[in-house]
Amino acid sequence: MTVVWIVVGVVAVLVVGGVLWWRFRDPLRGEDFYRFHAEQKWAWERQLDEEAEKAFMAGLEAYDDEHSSVFLHREEGVLRVSEPPMLISLYLLTARFRDMGEAAIADPVTAVRQLIDDADHKETGGVLHLRSRWLPDGEIDGMDKYEITSQMMSATHAQGVTNHAVGGYGDEDYGYGVCAVLPELPEHVREMEDEAFAHSNSSPIENRLDVIKAVVQEPEPEFVAGLEKADAEKSKYTNAFMYDYGRVLLEYQVLRHRMPGAQASDVFGAAMARMLLDQEPGITWTRPPSRAQFDLAVALLSTRG
Repeated sequence: MTVVWIVVGVVAVLVVGGVLWWRFRDPLRGEDFYRFHAEQKWAWERQLDEEAEKAFMAGLEAYDDEHSSVFLHREEGVLRVSEPPMLISLYLLTARFRDMGEAAIADPVTAVRQLIDDADHKETGGVLHLRSRWLPDGEIDGMDKYEITSQMMSATHAQGVTNHAVGGYGDEDYGYGVCAVLPELPEHVREMEDEAFAHSNSSPIENRLDVIKAVVQEPEPEFVAGLEKADAEKSKYTNAFMYDYGRVLLEYQVLRHRMPGAQASDVFGAAMARMLLDQEPGITWTRPPSRAQFDLAVALLSTRG
């Protein structure tokens, strides 16, 4: 009986893993990573009307053509700028672009360049300057940049804490991480997800071949469209905090002496929680968090098994 349950459990994990693999193999859900004029759907895009959104994207594209240095984390609402190295909230950028009015629409190239230059000049809420050499000695506590990234990502996923946002990103080369938070999933979003999964072409899993088919087969178009629509709606209620590896490491080194026997992920979690609670530089939100969002972030970082 034990063997049977183990086999069933492994099959279930493989199937769920296959679904998650499909959802996250391409963060843009099939869109070209360098295609700026994607469908207007995320909450930060909807801060602009259609004309302004197209102008904003044209400005971003022109900036990238000139500097080859921007990448959009669309779902989390974060713009990464490689040079100068920083993260900027797309909610902040689109709001400021909107406030510039007709002048921004008439000359979006200049407007976007000015907005990015302003962010470079001053680190404020929604702007995070990154350290170009965040790990100068190559490792710390025997951890290289890959292990540090793994430990930091683990630090944002506490055991026993429910987070309805399925998202998070860590970049060991640029030295930053992003963690999405959603305390409660609105019922209408849950219904949209259920409706999407009703169109999935999943079939009963009876053997290993069925598992392989479930993992590699392309999903039904109705399923993809429904899930994308649900994800876009969910983004209205989701927030994200972003953190600079270099400054988290400084806090880690302070706390490590007080937590000598703790796992690295626990120390990183405590460091980021402290930075959030004390509003220290090096960690910020894509938009001002609600009380529930803030409390969830602290719980994710602080409650560890």
